[in-house]
Amino acid sequence: MSKTLNPNTSAKEKFISAGWLVALIGALTALSPLAIDTYLPAIGAIAEEMNTSHGNVEATLALYMIGFAVGQFFGGAFSDLKGRKPVGFAGLLLFTLASLWISVGGSIYQLWTARFIQAIGGGFTTVVGLAIIRDLFDGVEIARKLTAISMVRMLAPLIAPMFGTLLLRFFGWRSIFIFFTIYAALMFLVFSLRIKETKAKSKEPEQWKSTLENYGKVIRNKQAIAFMLMGGLGFAGMFAFISGASSLFIGYYGVTTAEFPFYFSTNVLMLMILSALNVRLVKQQSPERLLKYGLRLQFLAGGVFLLASLLQPSLMLVFPAIALFVGAQGLIYGNASGIVMNYFPTMGGTANATMGIVQFILGGITSFVLSRLQGGESLLPLAAIMLSCTFLANLLYFGLSRRKPAISHP
Repeated sequence: MSKTLNPNTSAKEKFISAGWLVALIGALTALSPLAIDTYLPAIGAIAEEMNTSHGNVEATLALYMIGFAVGQFFGGAFSDLKGRKPVGFAGLLLFTLASLWISVGGSIYQLWTARFIQAIGGGFTTVVGLAIIRDLFDGVEIARKLTAISMVRMLAPLIAPMFGTLLLRFFGWRSIFIFFTIYAALMFLVFSLRIKETKAKSKEPEQWKSTLENYGKVIRNKQAIAFMLMGGLGFAGMFAFISGASSLFIGYYGVTTAEFPFYFSTNVLMLMILSALNVRLVKQQSPERLLKYGLRLQFLAGGVFLLASLLQPSLMLVFPAIALFVGAQGLIYGNASGIVMNYFPTMGGTANATMGIVQFILGGITSFVLSRLQGGESLLPLAAIMLSCTFLANLLYFGLSRRKPAISHP
């Protein structure tokens, strides 16, 4: 059963239905996936026009991830101190202005700077959007809403590369960032009109030093950190696949660039299907139990992938194994996040930001390690990294298996 945590919000002040809230927060948190995936087809065109290397343009991906982590770190804590709306407005404003700057910029240094600023704005909006869910709901409802939001957000990587290609072909690469500008500006308008402040006012005077104190409280909660690591390791295994998808399908199996979107998008569709299933199952099963099922499924799929890579790595075996591995994250993310958020009823922004930072660090590590090991002649490095991530996540879960569930099913 959902509930509103803000004591200042009465029944007459309900400004948006739960369904529209999920759609809006999903669209808000989709800013960063769109910003990462939509411009990928334009890297070559940008490098050519700016008279620089592909590597210099690709470096904006790393800059975006760093800026996104910075935005989550400060945005989560500041939203707990000052409220969700001010930080949300700041994030959308930064994202809008940075996107506009890129659309008229002409140098790689401008692009680097603007993408970093854009990423900070994306971090702000993501952490605020998910903290709003923590303010308005509790218990199993958080897991349900976060899973539903992740389904909306998954539409971005599903359609972004294809949409970016169309914009590039008909209007040029700058149109991609004009689209980001318009999208963020519209979100700013909707956010201001349809979302009210959801953070309950603190009775104690605000102190900026509590920013770090809040993070300290989150980090010292060993059980919450364990669940963060479970979700983060699942994400890291999935991110390793995303980083190596092009080399896997095109480089190793010889899939054409026209066929590649099908193989990549199938994984996103599997993720959406299992996320939708999770929304329904969490009504009857506890988030912890569903998290266990997701971790087991991911481990099984990772094991099949590793065995296939050691024997005869047929695409018809590897493809469904990876799809199940990625899809299992639909049972992992929302439930792990919901469990963690329930440990911190008054620090949803900080807790969510910490989760995002954990995911970023682990995903960055697996991506970097894969780039150093992958030579295109073997699937073993990718399979080993993916299986190692899910093995560690399962190990953490079973290490806490005798603990009282953090969320008891009503």
